[in-house]
Amino acid sequence: MRKPPAPQPEAGVAAADEDVPAAATADLDAVGNAQGRADMARTRAATVDRAAARRLVDSVCHQFDIPVYVLHDFDPSGLAILKSLQRSTDRYHFRNKIEVVDLGLRLADVEEHDLPAEEFPYRKGRPPLNNLRRNGATDEEIEFICGDDDAGQRVELNAFSSSALVEFVEAKLAEHDVTKLIPANNALLEAYRGAWRRQQFNERTREISSALADEVGRLELPPDLAVQIQDLLESEPELSWDQAIAQLVKTGGAR
Repeated sequence: MRKPPAPQPEAGVAAADEDVPAAATADLDAVGNAQGRADMARTRAATVDRAAARRLVDSVCHQFDIPVYVLHDFDPSGLAILKSLQRSTDRYHFRNKIEVVDLGLRLADVEEHDLPAEEFPYRKGRPPLNNLRRNGATDEEIEFICGDDDAGQRVELNAFSSSALVEFVEAKLAEHDVTKLIPANNALLEAYRGAWRRQQFNERTREISSALADEVGRLELPPDLAVQIQDLLESEPELSWDQAIAQLVKTGGAR
């Protein structure tokens, strides 16, 4: 007898940077839904100081013991988004220890996929060296981003085509052994009972519907139905004629 698979805890929450192109977002949905590569919910970080996103993953990932996977650009903002989910700040203090997995662009990915960089102006006119170090950038990554004193360079996720981005994310998920979720037995039993009930309900409803259709087809108009309707409307004038029919059928008067 084949041994049942052990429950898998690899479902998770995927936090995406705001620069994921719309077409690629649709393709990423297809990866999870059509091809069934991973069981994930997705949230999108519109700004790095959005405390609501951190509150969400802090609560959900702790309650269900699932990791958060972070997809981000290779730039100061992307690295800040990643780090904001890994540490407490003045704006939000994490109440729980959660697992954060980096799926985003790093320098090694940029070089491997030969992705084009684009220039960006420094905030306050100077390189964000301390910010990058604080957010986990390596010396090589800092050199790439801040190699020029006048402006930096970054690589965004939209440097990928939609299909290439999907392949990139699939490879990252495979690298971290993300698989389909199989819940514990109590959840399996509840789901099995629900599926069985729905199947039986649908089958029996079809059987009843077919039998009723045959009966309805044999019905003939009661000879005094119009008189019964008239009598009922005189005693209950607030009714319409079709409401009167429904009441007569309910009470057994229309035969």
